[in-house]
Amino acid sequence: MGKANFDALIGPYQYDPNSSPNIHTEFSSAAFRLGHPLINSPFKLMDNFGNVIKTLGLGEMFFNPSLVTSDSVTQFLNGLARTSAKERSLELVNDLRNFLFFPPNGEVKLDLFSFNVQRGRDHGVCSLSDAR
Repeated sequence: MGKANFDALIGPYQYDPNSSPNIHTEFSSAAFRLGHPLINSPFKLMDNFGNVIKTLGLGEMFFNPSLVTSDSVTQFLNGLARTSAKERSLELVNDLRNFLFFPPNGEVKLDLFSFNVQRGRDHGVCSLSDAR
């Protein structure tokens, strides 16, 4: 789309000193986390031809930087590029609920979904009906 077409589509830009450049709380506390239910597990490391080299659960990948070494970074990126996101749902994969915040000593289990809900409460996010 050329500049002339773009200007015709949206019109000239006019600065409004009364508009707020701040991010909305509903986005930073809730909508930004929309991708969490789209995460798949298990994750596949793949070669350049799409052949699966290794399958790992997300719990095995958390805090494991050795997976992204010079030898496996291509396999890691191939797996990311060739794996579709889950369909939108209200469920998180078990690895996000059970392993993301699981300390090595095993004393406390925390889950991502509960953090997302509490974050919305802490920030005073309005209900979905009010946001719409």
